[in-house]
Amino acid sequence: MLAGLFSSSSYVHNPYAFPMFITALLVVLFGIYTLTQERSAVSKSLLVATMCAALWLAGTGLVEAMTSPALALSSYRVVSFLGVSLLTPAVYLLTVASLDLLREKRRLVFLTFGIGLGFYAADLAWDWLAVGVVRHFWGLYPVYGPLSALFLVFFFSTFARSVWLYLTYVRRLTRGTRRKELELLLVSLLVAVIGAIDYVSCFPPLEVYPFGYVAILGFVVIQTYAITRYGRASLGEIFRSIEEGVVVMDSQQRIIGANPAAERILGVSRQAMVGRPASEVLEQLTERMEDR
Repeated sequence: MLAGLFSSSSYVHNPYAFPMFITALLVVLFGIYTLTQERSAVSKSLLVATMCAALWLAGTGLVEAMTSPALALSSYRVVSFLGVSLLTPAVYLLTVASLDLLREKRRLVFLTFGIGLGFYAADLAWDWLAVGVVRHFWGLYPVYGPLSALFLVFFFSTFARSVWLYLTYVRRLTRGTRRKELELLLVSLLVAVIGAIDYVSCFPPLEVYPFGYVAILGFVVIQTYAITRYGRASLGEIFRSIEEGVVVMDSQQRIIGANPAAERILGVSRQAMVGRPASEVLEQLTERMEDR
C-alpha cells in the first residue's frame, strides 16, 4: 500500500478532489488561528475537531484521485475513516468545552472517543464497514456494508447530543451576549449536519455529489468567529480558577453562570442553577438548611 500511495501512476488528475484538499487545509488553518487568539480548552477542542475533519477530507480527496479500487479502499480505511470515526466525538468535546461542562462530562467525552476508535479498529481488522469502492463521476468513493448502521447510529446520536446540549442552555438563558454566542454555536452545528449528505453515496445505487466539505468549512468558520468574537473562552478559564464562590446573574436576576467554588459552597451543581431565578435557588437552599 505504501508503495502505491507514493507512486504517481496510482493517481489521476481529478478536479473534484481539489476542493477536498483545499478545504482540509483551510479548516486546519482556522483551527490554528483560533488557538493563537484564544489559548483555552475551547480553542484546543476546535483544533482537535479541525484535525479530524482534515483527515476525513484529505483522505477522501486521495480516494477520489486514485486509479486503483483496492488502494483507494485501503486508503479510505486507514486515513479517511479515522477522521470520520473521531469527528463527532471531537464535536462533542468542543460542545462541552464551550458550555464549561468539560469537568462534568469528562468521562463521557473519553467514552465517545473510545467508541469511535473502536469502530475504526474494527473496520481495520474485519473490513466490516467500508466493503468496497464504486466509481462515480467525481471519482472513486467508498461503499458501506449493512453493519455500518451501527456506526451511523453512534455518529448521529453523538451529534444529536451536542445539539441537544446547546438547545438546553439556549432555552435557559434570556437575551444577552452569552445567549447570542450559544445560538451562533448551535447554528454552526446545524450547518455541519448538512455534511452528512456525504453518506448517501456510500449506499449504491444512490448517488449524490459529496459536497459536505462546504458544510464543514461553514461550521469551522462560524465556530472561529464565535470564539474570537466573544472571547469568552479565556475568561472562562479565569472564572473557574477563582477560589471564592462566584454566581453570575443577568438583568432579570436569572443565574447564567457559577464557578466550581460556588458549586462546592452551595452544594448545587452549576447545571442545576443556570437558567433559574436566583430567588428560586436561594429558596431551595434555605429549605435545605431548615431541614437540617
